[in-house]
Amino acid sequence: MTDELRATLQSALGGAYAIERELGGGGMSRVFVATETALQRRVVIKMLPPELAAGLNTERFRREIQLAAQLQHPHIVPLLAAGEAAGLPYYTMPLVEGESLRARLAAHGALPLDEAMRILHEVTDALAYAHAHGVVHRDIKPENILLSGRHAAVADFGVAKALGQSVVGGGLTSVGMAIGTPEFMAPEQAAGDPNVDARADLYALGVVAYEMLTGRTPFAGRTPQAMLAAHATEKPVPVTVVRDTVPLALATLIAQLLEKHPADRPQSAAVVLDELEAMGSSATLTSGPRAATSKVAAIAPRTPRGKKWIAVGATVALVAAAGALLLTRRSAKLDRRVVAVVPFRVSSADPSLRYLREGMLDLLAAKLAGTDSLRTSDPRSVLSAWRRAGGSETADLPQADALKVARELGAGQLLEGDLVGTPTHLVLSASLYDAPTGSRLAQTSVEGPPDSVLTLVDKLAARMLSLSAGEDERRLASLTSTSFPALREYLSGQAFFRRGDYRSAASAFERAYLADTNFALAALQMSSVIAWMGNTGVHVNAHAAAWRLRDKLSARDRALLESIIGTSYPAPASQIELFHAAERYTNLAPDSPEAWFNLGDDLFHFGSVMEVPDAPARALAAMARAVALDSTFVQALEHLPQMYYAAGDTASLRRIAVQMAKVQDSTADLAAFNDWFSALSLGDSARAQAAREALSKPGVARSALGGMAGSSLEVFAPRGVNVIAQVEEAGHKFLTHAQSDGDRANAVAGLLNLALAQGQPAKAAQLVASAPITERNRCVNRAISALFAEGDSAAGEQGARDCARIAAGVPKAGELPADLIWPNMAAAEMSLAHGDVAGARMALGRLQSLAVPDTAPASWPRLLFRRSLEAQLAAREKRADAPVLLARLDSTLRYTPYARPADEIGNLVAAQLWEQTGNAPRALVALRRRPMGWTMWRSTATTVREEARLAAATGDREGAIRGYKYYLTLQQNAEPSRQAHLAEVRKELARLEKASTSQ
Repeated sequence: MTDELRATLQSALGGAYAIERELGGGGMSRVFVATETALQRRVVIKMLPPELAAGLNTERFRREIQLAAQLQHPHIVPLLAAGEAAGLPYYTMPLVEGESLRARLAAHGALPLDEAMRILHEVTDALAYAHAHGVVHRDIKPENILLSGRHAAVADFGVAKALGQSVVGGGLTSVGMAIGTPEFMAPEQAAGDPNVDARADLYALGVVAYEMLTGRTPFAGRTPQAMLAAHATEKPVPVTVVRDTVPLALATLIAQLLEKHPADRPQSAAVVLDELEAMGSSATLTSGPRAATSKVAAIAPRTPRGKKWIAVGATVALVAAAGALLLTRRSAKLDRRVVAVVPFRVSSADPSLRYLREGMLDLLAAKLAGTDSLRTSDPRSVLSAWRRAGGSETADLPQADALKVARELGAGQLLEGDLVGTPTHLVLSASLYDAPTGSRLAQTSVEGPPDSVLTLVDKLAARMLSLSAGEDERRLASLTSTSFPALREYLSGQAFFRRGDYRSAASAFERAYLADTNFALAALQMSSVIAWMGNTGVHVNAHAAAWRLRDKLSARDRALLESIIGTSYPAPASQIELFHAAERYTNLAPDSPEAWFNLGDDLFHFGSVMEVPDAPARALAAMARAVALDSTFVQALEHLPQMYYAAGDTASLRRIAVQMAKVQDSTADLAAFNDWFSALSLGDSARAQAAREALSKPGVARSALGGMAGSSLEVFAPRGVNVIAQVEEAGHKFLTHAQSDGDRANAVAGLLNLALAQGQPAKAAQLVASAPITERNRCVNRAISALFAEGDSAAGEQGARDCARIAAGVPKAGELPADLIWPNMAAAEMSLAHGDVAGARMALGRLQSLAVPDTAPASWPRLLFRRSLEAQLAAREKRADAPVLLARLDSTLRYTPYARPADEIGNLVAAQLWEQTGNAPRALVALRRRPMGWTMWRSTATTVREEARLAAATGDREGAIRGYKYYLTLQQNAEPSRQAHLAEVRKELARLEKASTSQ
């Protein structure tokens, strides 16, 4: 087809052009290299395909190309001619020796900063020229930017417009094609807005700049339809998140170019060009994201003439350097939480409203104060500085001068506003700006009758507080309908939550809820924190409060609630129910970092429990998506180091550790644990030791030590790294400093599980004997440790006898029947271990008789234990219903709410029963149903050993080798009584490794 078309084209062109070859990558065109005979110059001929040419008015197309051919600029590839050959329109342009920007990016990825800056400057220069001449490109992309030597030139100017204007019977979409490329298309262009103007080119320019600096477009990897939707609705990940060496000024400019609304972008390419030139030389740019953005640049004269000019040049350089130093020092003192409110601009036919010009300073200062995210500069100081800068009763300051006033006062933000009033209507508008860069952070307005001015000020302040704190605009109606005291507490809670200070966040949300018990969002966020960290320091039933107010929540926020507590509260939700709720939340709110975090969290912790295929990879992708949407999202950042370590991605782990250090408060609940994990993962032993010291101090969250212990067993040990001794050291120090029996009991429980994992049954028995726990808990620990965790058998026998005695007794007044569940189970399992079927049946009968409401936390362990005993008894008695009861037990373990530590027993029992039926593969699946992170089963070592054995039995030799290595790593410090057993394990491992290497 190519040879035939080439011959047809050559015949139609006659002797005017000699076609040499066809080029690929022409998009909707066929592209040929030819020599123009008359001038002996090489050109490119672009011919439209028949399916597009059929819908065009060829003459109109030629005239439009002729108009675009008037552009003459060093960074524009000119159009030379247009015509028709063999019924197909074509146009010609000079052949540019070199490559396209697309080819450069494909070969090298992200470009060096100075090269990207140079290309961006030259392309912007071309756009400024073309736009000034009324020509909009409409298809700016790397394919249309040609590189020759050290210079860039933009090709195909005016072609998109020519196509659009030349379609017979309507716009280009009438022939089923779109003008532009989805990856680079502005939202208004994708929507088919007939009034698309030069600002669409600026959006595409922002995408090109983004790709040059990061190696990918903002929404890469999606279908064209999803990509267009993302351009219209999603905020791109900031450039500095992907490449933190990009200067802040440049990153800010790119973010402005990528604004969804054309009015929010720079209004011309000339403005963008000025911004780029103000950034100075490429040497200045390479100084990192905090580089000075002053328009004064220390650039020496290009052609110095004698010593006088050299001296002048040196003086200019010194002045510029001094100015940059002063700006740097001043910026270092700016407080990002402080906002300077300057007098509002007043346009009103009612002179009585003039008092609000300066009065807004006092009104907003009072309203904006009192949150952790924002406070105001003193109004008197602001007015004084504002007047010194030239402001007055009748004169407003230019924005640049107002920003300077804010910086002089140490304010990191500036709030400007307008008041437009008539005798019957009043509109208050406000915009919040970043003082160092001038970029707009938030914008909002309210309106109503003039006699409601104080109410309007309240609403304006509430909206601005919410937006400045990072709240979604879709929540504004819910937030601004509550009282100011409640709103302040809520926003403080959000600030604490984002920094990882979960205890303070929970307390603040509770105070917000108590200030307004109809404040649904406060209840929702309190519920979210409680679900994450437990009910520490909160006296309100957060889940019940959120559920009661669920009808006041938006669809998105209700989806969040359901991903936390399910759809049938107060009945507990199974993990699979919560997982599906999290999936619905991401579908409903794909732009929500919280939605992706909840999904990733479910997959990370319980993917194996739910038997979700590729759970680790899906969890990592979801959590990374949450951080891409919000680079300061501490909850997601806390998970990623473990995920990247497990995936063997050290580079990403290091990047995330740096990012987390930037945003996480050093006093946050899990800061010490996060620091310890990252340091240990990256081989920084000194920092890991310092973190261990912090972990052992009073006041550190118990869950932090739990995470440390869980990581030692679940993350490090499977990869041959034994750090249990470090965890034990911190645990013993924490036990020494414990202030309550509860803290002491938790510390002992952690140390007990570590001792069992290490093959130290005698040490574990001593810990149980000395623990500050009830007799009931002591007997259960002894019996379960012996039965399922390779614990001390003598202590286990005594524990089982004690449990049987306690379970057979009558509950004392005031005690819950549910307290009998665990002693019953322990006694029943020991009975079965000794072949005492009657004793097990008696325990089962007691479990069946317990009156535990289905909504009570104990209801699920009761159900699981009951089904476990029923399946075991049926198998022992070889009854016909044994397979049905085993399948029901297995289903219960997957589809009921997770009830640690009941599930660890249930999975071991299910695996044993499956193996007895001859179904070893299903037994292996049950053993691998272990949650990940923040858990530490007492039966970890037993489960890992059994998993390795069954893996070998089912032909999974590599899985067996991994399992036995994991087991031996855990048991490096096992007690002497375990050594003979461990010798057999080592022998089996050696056999498997020999068989593996011999193949």
